[in-house]
Amino acid sequence: MSQSSKGNLKDFDWKLKLALESNKVSALNSPIIELTLHTEIDSVSVEMDSHRLDSVIHKIREALLKATEDITN
Repeated sequence: MSQSSKGNLKDFDWKLKLALESNKVSALNSPIIELTLHTEIDSVSVEMDSHRLDSVIHKIREALLKATEDITN
């Protein structure tokens, strides 16, 4: 969602799911988060496991730190 044509983030929703099995693996038993981002124009939903979520949170923190540094300099 790096395109400016998607608009500004207005709100988000999340759900925590537990994937018990899939057509590829008989027993997953792993948590999955569904994140829905709502912009002025539309909404985008993604599902990710805990490792991917940690990576996304880390990147958001880096972007926030960079934006804060740019404002203060």
